[in-house]
Amino acid sequence: MARLAVYAPDVDPLVVLSTGATQIRNTFPAEQVPGILASYMAGIKTAFAIAIGAVGLSFAIGLFCNYKRLETDQTKTVGMVRGDENQA
Repeated sequence: MARLAVYAPDVDPLVVLSTGATQIRNTFPAEQVPGILASYMAGIKTAFAIAIGAVGLSFAIGLFCNYKRLETDQTKTVGMVRGDENQA
């Protein structure tokens, strides 16, 4: 919302937030829409940059994790109550 003050200074940020992205063209006059859309695009770029960085970090962490194969006998008995071993 900081970019909204730069691109569309005469628009109330609370009205933009309550309106939502799909109703901008119906709610605001045509001369204010380009500034509002430019501020939305700046916010989306920031959100995507954070998401891409988080995915890259989690991928890099995943490369260095140790993987251990689970034994099939142990996975069959997970969640069973004692005494139910014969039912498996």
